[in-house]
Amino acid sequence: SLAEGLLKVKGAVSEAVSRQIPAMALTDRNNLFALVKFYETSLSKGLKPILGAELWITPEQEGPAARVVALAQDTAGYKNLLALISNSYIEADRRGEIT
Repeated sequence: SLAEGLLKVKGAVSEAVSRQIPAMALTDRNNLFALVKFYETSLSKGLKPILGAELWITPEQEGPAARVVALAQDTAGYKNLLALISNSYIEADRRGEIT
């Protein structure tokens, strides 16, 4: 997650381009804070950006939370990802956790 690490978007994109990697995914934990910068930087360097987020999913009944990486395949997937994260901030007991 960008929020928890030292990764810089421009540096990661430049490294992928230098290694001739055609596409790269970037995720943040329970948010999309770096999405615009990643998307614009990737496109400007000829790298296909794959948008996603690492989500904490909690069961409706008692039990441990699970981490899930969700990647958007297309515009519909991106909209679904936005809805999941928005709902997690509005409805969850703890910020960013999806039930």
